[in-house]
Amino acid sequence: MRRSLATIALCSLWLSYGCAPASSPQSSSFTRPLERQVQAQQQQIDSLTGLVTRLESQIDANQTLLNTIQQDIEQLKSRSQPAGTEAETASTPAGTTTAQPSATEIYRQAFADYTQERYADAEHGFSEFLRLYPENPFAATACFRLAQSQQAQGKTQQALSHFAEVVSHYSDDHKASEALYSMAVLLKKTNQPQHAQAALNRLIENYPDSAAAKKANAGLASLEE
Repeated sequence: MRRSLATIALCSLWLSYGCAPASSPQSSSFTRPLERQVQAQQQQIDSLTGLVTRLESQIDANQTLLNTIQQDIEQLKSRSQPAGTEAETASTPAGTTTAQPSATEIYRQAFADYTQERYADAEHGFSEFLRLYPENPFAATACFRLAQSQQAQGKTQQALSHFAEVVSHYSDDHKASEALYSMAVLLKKTNQPQHAQAALNRLIENYPDSAAAKKANAGLASLEE
């Protein structure tokens, strides 16, 4: 009887070990592809996130460019112009040979170069515009942009000269006040504080209602370089 019980116990023990679940190769082979798929999807998400960030940066840059262009357009529209449309005012005078580019074409290309930070090309374009069309309604703005293009290239003295030209030749233009402010900034930067202050004083006196004068009222120390 004891032998029978022992035999039954051994059989039970053997059955219990034999029926215990073991790690299935099929289960491991099923889990690994899922892990790889999750990792691949995470990499795609990271890649798309980086792409979205780059696109947002590009959108911001394009919006800044559009705002700059719109500002120039609105300022030009605000000026009193002779009869005719803006395109007509900036067009090539009658009798000029067709080989010569129109004022509009030269200005637009120069401005495009300026906004794309191709300052040497912009300098050449605005210089050519002023040489061919010195009396054009865009002349004051072209001269101002020429000075800015030179300033961006570190041509301080040339920039100062053309800012001064805006003030002296186009004193009634809206760019004159901005030119005086830009002159003050450059003069301060080149350690000429007395001349910079004189430019600010002239700005406040001659163009008291301008946006540039409001900035100038804060004094020499607040100049935005």
